[in-house]
Amino acid sequence: MITLDSTLVLDASALVELMQGHPTLTELLDRGYEGDVIMAVPPLAVLEAQVAIQTDPALWDHVLRFPGLQELDLSARCAALIGDLAAPRLERNPLHTTLMAEQMAAEVVYEAIRMRAAVLTRFPNLYRGYAVTVAAV
Repeated sequence: MITLDSTLVLDASALVELMQGHPTLTELLDRGYEGDVIMAVPPLAVLEAQVAIQTDPALWDHVLRFPGLQELDLSARCAALIGDLAAPRLERNPLHTTLMAEQMAAEVVYEAIRMRAAVLTRFPNLYRGYAVTVAAV
């Protein structure tokens, strides 16, 4: 049973509901102001939610400042551990192509643009259409 004094980790679907003003999520936000609930927000859940709702990224900045919402970090170590959890399911998923996830490519492009860097890859076609320099391994 979930109580309002719980710590919750929101997935992408819950974040979409939050952004669209679902009454339960709005109530949880109110409880967050009071310090009665903590809602953890994983970065990959934000990514998936943003793909679904395509809102102005500035709105995320605003929402993630609400008391009771805790933005989680995704270190390289954490990503490796998450990869271990996801691997068995992804290996069975016919729509998954190893080393070519669009989310990963988008993060690499974002960082390359931010850092004014080139992308180094074994799959240069993955970056076709992006405004980045690509070097093949």
